[in-house]
Amino acid sequence: MDNNLEKEDIALIMQIAISIETLYIKLFNLEINGKKETEEYKRTIEYLKISIETENELLQNKFLNNENHIATTLDFIKEKMSENNSDNYKNVTSQNCSDRANTRIFNKLHLMYKEKSIILQTLEKYLDESEKELLQKMLIKNELDKSIERDFINTYLFLLQQYCTESQDKEVLPYLLSVKYNLSYSISSIEDGLINSKFEVPDTLCLESSITANIFSVSEEEYKMAKDDYGTRFALSQIIRILSMDSNNYSNPKNKAELISKQCFLRAAFILMDEETLEELNYMFHNKIESKEYLSDYPNNSINEDIIAKCFRKINNDKKQQHILAIRKK
Repeated sequence: MDNNLEKEDIALIMQIAISIETLYIKLFNLEINGKKETEEYKRTIEYLKISIETENELLQNKFLNNENHIATTLDFIKEKMSENNSDNYKNVTSQNCSDRANTRIFNKLHLMYKEKSIILQTLEKYLDESEKELLQKMLIKNELDKSIERDFINTYLFLLQQYCTESQDKEVLPYLLSVKYNLSYSISSIEDGLINSKFEVPDTLCLESSITANIFSVSEEEYKMAKDDYGTRFALSQIIRILSMDSNNYSNPKNKAELISKQCFLRAAFILMDEETLEELNYMFHNKIESKEYLSDYPNNSINEDIIAKCFRKINNDKKQQHILAIRKK
């Protein structure tokens, strides 16, 4: 494809992404000012749907059938993204993240590049039986991973909403409220669901990935392992991040919101993990904070350590709140 045309396409996509971001910020401001039930909020939701439809059509027309164009654009956007924005969940409490438009485009294109199910399925006629089986496993794994990610994010939002409902800390609430809009804007796999619910987080935690596992005949062992691997990866990263935070700055509302967000991510990861892995992780955590090397690096880190320990103590209660959706057998 012509390089100049490619740059024009990228510029147009960026322009649409920024206009969508403006609508998200407006929705956030309306809700934080008690105007979520107004006609203005409803109209903004409709404008958002139209803008996303326009964005999707452009991405489909310009990229779906041009793998090289997708790869080139991914590389271009990745170069523009700051190191701090390499994690989808790292900056969700930041309402003014300069990299959010880049993140949105990158995640949408990456999902297209990763899936390309239409193209993959056309390959089947050129494959032998063993290769077809491997291709099917790849497609199934992709669907299961997306479903587990949705469970993880919905659990996180559920736990965060609980805190917002119970907390009286008015200075922290705006930062926490912005999270669902930031996540929706950045991660396309949950965007439709949040928009269709008008950004209402359900007061019941329903997990759907078991349905996906059933539909694709994924064994119980494989399903549990996939959930456990996903949860363990995020639990480890959140433990490290909480331990690394400066507890002297928790009086700052934004820093406190970041801490609360990390705790909810950690607890959401725990819900995906099996009991044996949780016990091992708990053991590893306590060994870590009692080691000489750790005590030398973090001599006065008891506040952060206690916060993580409390998350471990909430596991049983958190797991009791989940409702596992399943396909009813006739």
